[in-house]
Amino acid sequence: MMRPGGNALLKPEQQGLADLTASTLTDGAGKLNAQGMERYFADRAASFSAKAGLQTFTVSLTGPARFNADYFSMLGQVLRQPRFEAKEVRREADDMKAAIRQRADRPTAFLFSRVNPFLFPGGQPYGYDSLGTPGNLDKFTPKDVRGFWQKQLAQPWVLSVAGDFDREAVLAFARSLPAPDGKGVLVPSPSWSDARSLDLHLPGRNQAHVLQMFKAVPPTSPDAPALMLLQSVLSGQSGLLFSQMRDDQGLGYTVTAFYRAMPQAGMMAFYIGTTPEKVEQARQGFAKIIADIKATPLPKTLLEAGANRLLGEYYRDKQSLGSRAGVAATDAVLGLPNDFSKSLIDKAATLTPEEVQAVAKKYLDEKNMYNMTLLP
Repeated sequence: MMRPGGNALLKPEQQGLADLTASTLTDGAGKLNAQGMERYFADRAASFSAKAGLQTFTVSLTGPARFNADYFSMLGQVLRQPRFEAKEVRREADDMKAAIRQRADRPTAFLFSRVNPFLFPGGQPYGYDSLGTPGNLDKFTPKDVRGFWQKQLAQPWVLSVAGDFDREAVLAFARSLPAPDGKGVLVPSPSWSDARSLDLHLPGRNQAHVLQMFKAVPPTSPDAPALMLLQSVLSGQSGLLFSQMRDDQGLGYTVTAFYRAMPQAGMMAFYIGTTPEKVEQARQGFAKIIADIKATPLPKTLLEAGANRLLGEYYRDKQSLGSRAGVAATDAVLGLPNDFSKSLIDKAATLTPEEVQAVAKKYLDEKNMYNMTLLP
């Protein structure tokens, strides 16, 4: 079950509240406390979770079909009667604070946690840190959590079910739920930062992490399939970045590229984990590969292999029933056609080398570039 909302419903001083609500939503409902809920689903070999996203909020349930009636009964209780007990709110908040502290021990997690606040500053939802701040987490109470949940609960929802189920029973459950009061969340288009570089430091290490990002477009743009294909060609152990920058030049131990598509924004990014003395060489390595892609169309065979990888990843990701339900719900909540991601892959497979080259020239330009570096 997915609703628009999540972090998009928060004010800047409430960062972390959506994730905290998602964490505590599964910690008890009706007559069951956290331990009771855990036993309820364990006895049925089922899993139950909630997640707050950039502009969505999702409740997910997976388990053997013979317990379907129990699942919907409990889901109804969670929606109507979450407990949000003070001790559970405090425990989940402390776990989130611990996760913030642990970023210092995982440099890549620390680096990527700073991406959105850097790119989308000034208190806009796209720039929020989903974990919030220790100060915020210390002050949140069950009243805050319950208040956010009531606001989230008022949003329109989509119920997506995949697997072995009774369609009429699902429809009966859906009809039993109260009609939403809200009309959805209007998220303004994010404003990109005027600052173009950010240097971060984690002392006591001999590693360096370089992240170079280019402002691009959301997945609904006609250029999105070409950006997806570029990612596929560049990333992975068979990709151009790995073969040229790691295998041939030994510039880093991890190197990749990715196209990050958000509902109203997108970026093409290049990442390398290296050593401090090789940072400048790594940047030059990115620049050379980008220049080559813009100067000469990529071979058709390379693009065909990239398109095949995209298709393979798509089918691999769709193997689980939960992922199928999740994709369908996401498309519906965001107002996209059913199986939107497959349509992008199909389009990517038809692109010519010249069309991919044109998109590379359009976005992999210095005027679109943002740099982040994490050093000791």
